[in-house]
Amino acid sequence: MVFIYLLINEWGIQYLPQKKDRSDTTFIISRAGLHHSGNYSCVYSPNHYTLSEVAKKGDDIIQILVIANFLPADISIVGSSTVHEGDYVEFQCTVSQHLHTLGGCKFIYAYLRKNDTILLVQVFNVSQMLTTFIIDGAVLRDSGHYSCIVLPSKCFYEHEHTVHGTNKVFLQVKVNLISSRLLRYGVITLMVLLVVCLWWIIQQTGKCAHAGGTAG
Repeated sequence: MVFIYLLINEWGIQYLPQKKDRSDTTFIISRAGLHHSGNYSCVYSPNHYTLSEVAKKGDDIIQILVIANFLPADISIVGSSTVHEGDYVEFQCTVSQHLHTLGGCKFIYAYLRKNDTILLVQVFNVSQMLTTFIIDGAVLRDSGHYSCIVLPSKCFYEHEHTVHGTNKVFLQVKVNLISSRLLRYGVITLMVLLVVCLWWIIQQTGKCAHAGGTAG
């Protein structure tokens, strides 16, 4: 029996015993994290060592890069954080640390969140480490806490002009028929009432004129 050691950047992280009748050993990292990025290699020994005692690299090296699903970014408001209704609001989303993207992507996705709900999606320029979100014509419901995150594991290709779903639907908004009928009937009723009022005024004016002539 020999002991097989898995190393990352020349430091032991796992070991497994292997019997002489076996030709391979499988190491499993169940939940990969950003700290698992590095150069992996294997060494073996008939002696059992603690992981802290193993500091060596194997003959074959495999490089593994773990990319974050979502990465928090820094957000700021261009100008004052207090605006009036109808004002133009601009958010800037930046990342200060180096980004590892899938296949060296130049453009990835960035998300503007309001109160932990995704509000807008924008393209993030990796070379500039910057993207801009715009709210044109702010309303009262736009008040809230905003944050920004980026997605390094999803590449945005330059030929994609818009962020879209798998299909599209058409929405047509029509006037409520019941409301329009009520409005029409209300106008007709008002006109009838006006005619009746005018007729009553004319009648009353005629009676007053007749009474005045009789009295004279």
